[in-house]
Amino acid sequence: MRKTVLYAGGFIIISTLLSSCVSKKKYEDLARAKREVDRNLLDIKREKSQLEQDLKLAKDDFNTIRYKLTENNAAKDKTIDQLYNKLRSLESKQVELKSELTDVAEQIKTTTQTSGEQIAMLENSLQRVTADRDNIRKQLTEIQTKLEFENRQLKAELETASSKASTKESEIAKLKASQDELNKKLN
Repeated sequence: MRKTVLYAGGFIIISTLLSSCVSKKKYEDLARAKREVDRNLLDIKREKSQLEQDLKLAKDDFNTIRYKLTENNAAKDKTIDQLYNKLRSLESKQVELKSELTDVAEQIKTTTQTSGEQIAMLENSLQRVTADRDNIRKQLTEIQTKLEFENRQLKAELETASSKASTKESEIAKLKASQDELNKKLN
């Protein structure tokens, strides 16, 4: 573009020097053409500057989304670890209850109480152990449901972030193509 302006300017100067009888109309046409070329050059420079700013904003948005995605993944991992720890705790409680149930069975064998008292004591122990077992099953089911729900949420967030990132990448590619095209025009 700059070469075109220089050639046009050089042509005007050489024309003026070589022939002093150039008509005023031709001179004004050449001057008008030079002004228009200068205006076009200024417009292209402004457009290039704007595209560079848009590209920078798109890159910043992309980096922000990538940071949030990383942060969400870390939070997900932490939550999963906490839930697995709770699950292990419940499993150890279940083992303790089994042991307690075994102790109750041993007590039943060794006691010399009447069968009515033994039955009442066994029913109480059985009810307590059954209630504890049901409680543990309920807690285990709740934890599993919660884990599945959080996994679905995290997958949805991941898909949303991925689609946003791909959209930003396509915008960046378009902006780069546009910038390359403008650079070619400027050259």
